[in-house]
Amino acid sequence: MPNARILVVEDAEVVRVMAAMVLERLGHTVLQASDGQDGLEQAQAGSIDLVITDQEMPRMDGLTLARALRALPLHAGTPILMITAECISGFGHRAAAAGVDRLLQKPVGARTLTATVTGLLAHRTIGVASA
Repeated sequence: MPNARILVVEDAEVVRVMAAMVLERLGHTVLQASDGQDGLEQAQAGSIDLVITDQEMPRMDGLTLARALRALPLHAGTPILMITAECISGFGHRAAAAGVDRLLQKPVGARTLTATVTGLLAHRTIGVASA
């Protein structure tokens, strides 16, 4: 799905900018937010095809953001990719319960990000939920 609108929610500016660069090279439009609250406000303002979020952020963490997005009719089915350093046992189950479609462990390289985003957008295009 070229030219998708992707929201990257990450408090570390260097990580956010690097992800945006990779996604823009693929032809996507990238919106950026430095925390979950800002990300939620941007999502409420319009259509987003994919949300990429970190877990540990100020004001609102990634799980809270995922639950808030799932409560919005506009984004109830929007794919959510969480990229986190969180490695506590059971976190994957908590993320899935919050509405996260895919969880990746930091650090994530450009190839992995590209493949994961492409897969999530392809599933959205044909209406199949990602796991």
